Amino acid sequence: MFSKPTRVLEIRDLGSKLFIISVESEELSRAMPGQFATISLGRDDPFVPRPFSVFNAGDGRADFLVKIKGRATALLARLAEGDTILATGPLGRPLPEFDSPVLVAGGVGVAPLAFYARKHAARLLLGLPDPNPGLVETLSGLDPVVIYENTHGGGTVVDLVKEKYPSESLYIACGPWAMVRALLEAVPAERVIILAEGMMACGVGTCLVCALPAKGGKYMRVCTEGPWFRATDIDFTRPLE
Repeated sequence: MFSKPTRVLEIRDLGSKLFIISVESEELSRAMPGQFATISLGRDDPFVPRPFSVFNAGDGRADFLVKIKGRATALLARLAEGDTILATGPLGRPLPEFDSPVLVAGGVGVAPLAFYARKHAARLLLGLPDPNPGLVETLSGLDPVVIYENTHGGGTVVDLVKEKYPSESLYIACGPWAMVRALLEAVPAERVIILAEGMMACGVGTCLVCALPAKGGKYMRVCTEGPWFRATDIDFTRPLE
Protein backbone atom coordinates (compact mmCIF):
# COMPACT_ATOMS: atom_id res chain seq x y z
CA MET A 1 0.00 0.00 0.00
CA PHE A 2 1.39 3.39 -1.00
CA SER A 3 0.89 6.89 0.37
CA LYS A 4 -1.52 8.99 -1.66
CA PRO A 5 -1.78 12.76 -1.96
CA THR A 6 -4.82 13.64 0.12
CA ARG A 7 -6.63 16.98 0.22
CA VAL A 8 -7.25 18.70 3.54
CA LEU A 9 -10.88 19.77 3.96
CA GLU A 10 -10.69 21.44 7.36
CA ILE A 11 -8.55 22.00 10.44
CA ARG A 12 -10.71 22.49 13.53
CA ASP A 13 -9.00 23.82 16.66
CA LEU A 14 -10.46 22.29 19.84
CA GLY A 15 -8.17 24.01 22.34
CA SER A 16 -5.67 22.43 24.76
CA LYS A 17 -3.38 21.60 21.80
CA LEU A 18 -6.06 19.36 20.26
CA PHE A 19 -7.38 19.67 16.72
CA ILE A 20 -9.28 17.68 14.12
CA ILE A 21 -7.90 17.31 10.62
CA SER A 22 -10.52 16.32 8.04
CA VAL A 23 -9.40 14.97 4.67
CA GLU A 24 -11.04 14.05 1.39
CA SER A 25 -10.46 10.37 0.60
CA GLU A 26 -12.70 7.60 -0.68
CA GLU A 27 -10.31 4.97 0.69
CA LEU A 28 -10.11 6.45 4.18
CA SER A 29 -13.84 7.11 4.25
CA ARG A 30 -14.30 3.32 4.21
CA ALA A 31 -12.32 2.89 7.45
CA MET A 32 -13.90 0.95 10.30
CA PRO A 33 -13.59 1.58 14.05
CA GLY A 34 -10.14 0.70 15.35
CA GLN A 35 -8.36 1.35 12.07
CA PHE A 36 -5.81 4.10 11.52
CA ALA A 37 -3.81 5.88 8.84
CA THR A 38 -0.24 7.10 8.63
CA ILE A 39 0.10 10.75 7.65
CA SER A 40 3.06 12.83 6.54
CA LEU A 41 3.59 16.24 4.99
CA GLY A 42 5.34 14.84 1.94
CA ARG A 43 8.64 16.53 2.72
CA ASP A 44 12.00 15.47 4.13
CA ASP A 45 11.36 17.02 7.56
CA PRO A 46 9.72 15.37 9.46
CA PHE A 47 10.61 12.27 7.47
CA VAL A 48 8.67 9.45 9.16
CA PRO A 49 4.85 9.37 8.81
CA ARG A 50 2.85 9.42 12.05
CA PRO A 51 -0.04 7.04 12.83
CA PHE A 52 -3.44 8.51 13.74
CA SER A 53 -6.62 6.62 14.65
CA VAL A 54 -9.71 7.40 12.61
CA PHE A 55 -12.09 9.57 14.65
CA ASN A 56 -14.93 9.43 12.12
CA ALA A 57 -15.33 8.42 8.49
CA GLY A 58 -17.88 8.33 5.70
CA ASP A 59 -19.20 10.17 2.65
CA GLY A 60 -15.79 10.51 1.05
CA ARG A 61 -13.99 11.99 4.07
CA ALA A 62 -12.19 10.96 7.23
CA ASP A 63 -11.47 12.82 10.46
CA PHE A 64 -8.46 12.42 12.76
CA LEU A 65 -8.11 13.74 16.31
CA VAL A 66 -4.57 15.03 16.87
CA LYS A 67 -2.68 16.40 19.86
CA ILE A 68 0.25 18.71 19.23
CA LYS A 69 3.24 16.96 20.79
CA GLY A 70 6.17 17.83 18.55
CA ARG A 71 7.27 19.29 15.24
CA ALA A 72 5.24 16.98 12.98
CA THR A 73 1.90 17.52 14.71
CA ALA A 74 2.57 21.26 15.04
CA LEU A 75 3.09 21.46 11.27
CA LEU A 76 -0.12 19.50 10.66
CA ALA A 77 -2.01 22.00 12.82
CA ARG A 78 -0.86 24.83 10.55
CA LEU A 79 -2.39 23.31 7.42
CA ALA A 80 -5.43 24.87 5.79
CA GLU A 81 -8.27 23.85 3.50
CA GLY A 82 -6.91 22.82 0.12
CA ASP A 83 -3.46 21.82 1.36
CA THR A 84 -2.19 18.33 0.56
CA ILE A 85 -0.79 15.63 2.83
CA LEU A 86 0.34 12.08 2.16
CA ALA A 87 -1.87 9.44 3.78
CA THR A 88 -1.77 5.64 3.84
CA GLY A 89 -4.74 3.63 5.03
CA PRO A 90 -6.98 2.42 6.36
CA LEU A 91 -4.55 0.18 8.27
CA GLY A 92 -4.93 -2.32 11.10
CA ARG A 93 -7.63 -4.76 12.12
CA PRO A 94 -11.10 -3.26 12.64
CA LEU A 95 -12.72 -3.79 16.01
CA PRO A 96 -15.53 -6.36 15.82
CA GLU A 97 -18.94 -5.52 17.20
CA PHE A 98 -19.24 -6.64 20.82
CA ASP A 99 -22.27 -6.78 23.11
CA SER A 100 -22.54 -3.32 24.74
CA PRO A 101 -18.95 -2.86 25.97
CA VAL A 102 -17.77 -0.05 28.22
CA LEU A 103 -15.26 2.11 26.34
CA VAL A 104 -12.50 3.50 28.55
CA ALA A 105 -10.66 6.40 26.91
CA GLY A 106 -7.81 8.58 28.08
CA GLY A 107 -7.09 11.81 26.18
CA VAL A 108 -6.75 11.36 22.41
CA GLY A 109 -7.37 7.66 23.00
CA VAL A 110 -11.00 8.66 22.64
CA ALA A 111 -10.62 8.86 18.85
CA PRO A 112 -11.10 5.17 17.90
CA LEU A 113 -13.53 4.57 20.76
CA ALA A 114 -15.76 7.47 19.73
CA PHE A 115 -15.77 6.05 16.20
CA TYR A 116 -16.79 2.69 17.64
CA ALA A 117 -19.58 4.30 19.68
CA ARG A 118 -20.93 5.97 16.54
CA LYS A 119 -21.28 2.56 14.91
CA HIS A 120 -22.25 0.24 17.78
CA ALA A 121 -24.06 0.29 21.12
CA ALA A 122 -21.56 1.13 23.88
CA ARG A 123 -21.01 3.31 26.95
CA LEU A 124 -18.20 5.84 26.45
CA LEU A 125 -16.11 6.98 29.43
CA LEU A 126 -13.49 9.70 28.91
CA GLY A 127 -10.78 11.00 31.19
CA LEU A 128 -9.13 14.36 30.47
CA PRO A 129 -6.61 16.42 32.46
CA ASP A 130 -8.78 19.55 32.25
CA PRO A 131 -12.16 20.58 30.78
CA ASN A 132 -12.21 20.82 26.98
CA PRO A 133 -15.63 21.97 25.71
CA GLY A 134 -14.45 21.80 22.10
CA LEU A 135 -13.63 18.11 22.31
CA VAL A 136 -16.73 17.22 24.31
CA GLU A 137 -18.87 19.02 21.71
CA THR A 138 -17.54 16.69 19.00
CA LEU A 139 -18.91 13.77 21.04
CA SER A 140 -22.47 15.09 21.10
CA GLY A 141 -24.94 12.31 20.52
CA LEU A 142 -22.68 9.73 22.14
CA ASP A 143 -23.64 10.76 25.70
CA PRO A 144 -20.13 10.31 27.11
CA VAL A 145 -19.36 10.28 30.82
CA VAL A 146 -16.41 12.67 31.20
CA ILE A 147 -14.15 13.18 34.21
CA TYR A 148 -11.36 15.75 34.67
CA GLU A 149 -8.25 14.78 36.60
CA ASN A 150 -7.14 18.29 37.60
CA THR A 151 -10.58 19.64 38.55
CA HIS A 152 -11.57 19.89 42.20
CA GLY A 153 -13.54 16.78 43.06
CA GLY A 154 -12.48 15.10 39.83
CA GLY A 155 -10.52 11.92 39.26
CA THR A 156 -9.40 9.50 36.58
CA VAL A 157 -11.41 7.52 34.08
CA VAL A 158 -10.46 4.35 35.97
CA ASP A 159 -12.06 5.90 39.07
CA LEU A 160 -15.26 6.11 37.01
CA VAL A 161 -14.98 2.43 36.16
CA LYS A 162 -14.49 1.44 39.80
CA GLU A 163 -17.32 3.64 41.06
CA LYS A 164 -19.99 3.12 38.39
CA TYR A 165 -19.06 0.25 36.07
CA PRO A 166 -17.03 -2.27 38.11
CA SER A 167 -18.66 -5.49 36.89
CA GLU A 168 -19.17 -5.14 33.13
CA SER A 169 -18.60 -8.11 30.86
CA LEU A 170 -16.21 -6.27 28.52
CA TYR A 171 -14.08 -3.12 28.57
CA ILE A 172 -12.30 -1.67 25.53
CA ALA A 173 -9.51 0.70 26.54
CA CYS A 174 -7.39 3.19 24.63
CA GLY A 175 -5.06 5.66 26.28
CA PRO A 176 -1.72 5.94 28.07
CA TRP A 177 -0.20 2.70 29.33
CA ALA A 178 -0.45 4.01 32.90
CA MET A 179 -4.23 4.21 32.45
CA VAL A 180 -4.33 0.70 30.99
CA ARG A 181 -2.31 -0.71 33.89
CA ALA A 182 -4.62 1.00 36.39
CA LEU A 183 -7.65 -0.47 34.63
CA LEU A 184 -6.15 -3.95 34.83
CA GLU A 185 -5.76 -3.51 38.58
CA ALA A 186 -9.46 -2.63 38.82
CA VAL A 187 -11.07 -5.29 36.61
CA PRO A 188 -10.09 -8.80 35.43
CA ALA A 189 -7.73 -8.81 32.44
CA GLU A 190 -9.93 -11.44 30.76
CA ARG A 191 -12.58 -8.75 30.33
CA VAL A 192 -10.30 -6.14 28.74
CA ILE A 193 -9.45 -5.39 25.12
CA ILE A 194 -6.72 -2.84 24.50
CA LEU A 195 -6.36 -0.56 21.50
CA ALA A 196 -2.62 0.00 21.54
CA GLU A 197 -1.05 3.35 20.78
CA GLY A 198 2.54 3.64 19.63
CA MET A 199 5.00 4.98 17.13
CA MET A 200 5.71 3.15 13.88
CA ALA A 201 7.66 3.87 10.73
CA CYS A 202 5.93 1.80 8.05
CA GLY A 203 2.43 0.84 9.21
CA VAL A 204 2.51 -2.45 7.29
CA GLY A 205 4.48 -4.80 9.55
CA THR A 206 7.98 -4.37 8.14
CA CYS A 207 9.88 -2.03 10.47
CA LEU A 208 8.88 -3.68 13.80
CA VAL A 209 9.03 -0.32 15.61
CA CYS A 210 5.51 -0.86 16.96
CA ALA A 211 6.06 -4.41 18.28
CA LEU A 212 4.44 -5.19 21.64
CA PRO A 213 5.71 -7.93 23.95
CA ALA A 214 3.45 -10.99 23.87
CA LYS A 215 3.22 -13.95 26.19
CA GLY A 216 5.76 -16.69 25.57
CA GLY A 217 8.60 -14.30 24.73
CA LYS A 218 7.10 -13.33 21.38
CA TYR A 219 6.08 -9.97 19.91
CA MET A 220 2.94 -8.65 18.20
CA ARG A 221 2.93 -5.83 15.65
CA VAL A 222 0.44 -3.08 16.46
CA CYS A 223 0.03 -2.18 12.79
CA THR A 224 -0.88 -5.64 11.46
CA GLU A 225 -1.79 -7.97 14.34
CA GLY A 226 -3.40 -4.99 16.08
CA PRO A 227 -4.11 -2.33 16.94
CA TRP A 228 -6.51 -4.18 19.26
CA PHE A 229 -5.42 -7.04 21.50
CA ARG A 230 -6.79 -9.07 24.36
CA ALA A 231 -5.11 -7.84 27.53
CA THR A 232 -4.28 -11.44 28.41
CA ASP A 233 -2.11 -11.73 25.28
CA ILE A 234 0.22 -8.86 26.26
CA ASP A 235 3.25 -9.47 28.48
CA PHE A 236 3.13 -6.57 30.94
CA THR A 237 6.32 -7.75 32.67
CA ARG A 238 8.37 -6.42 29.73
CA PRO A 239 8.71 -2.80 28.53
CA LEU A 240 5.75 -1.63 26.46
CA GLU A 241 7.30 1.49 24.92
